[in-house]
Amino acid sequence: MLRLTIPGQPVPKGRPRVVNGHAFTPERTAAAEERIRWLMRDAYRADPYRFYVAVDLTFYRRSKQSADVDNLAKLVLDAGNGILWLDDRQVVDVTMRRRIDHENPRT
Repeated sequence: MLRLTIPGQPVPKGRPRVVNGHAFTPERTAAAEERIRWLMRDAYRADPYRFYVAVDLTFYRRSKQSADVDNLAKLVLDAGNGILWLDDRQVVDVTMRRRIDHENPRT
């Protein structure tokens, strides 16, 4: 079992934007995903899991400001690709919850 705390306000995965026929990931999403990838690399220094995995996520946000829990999870699951698992299709069981912690936002 790997346990990882990601400090800071959880960021939901933003929808790709299309400009002049070209799709791109919003900068906030790309930066948050890259930050999480670095934290995952630092915490887990083995080959990615090659079997099915279960993931338990708790998102502590500063306020009740709306953020869909599935979009919060999508960012974390995508960040784990190639680091924790080969592809997030290997994640077969996900538990997600959103909570409030004014002083210590984290995932």
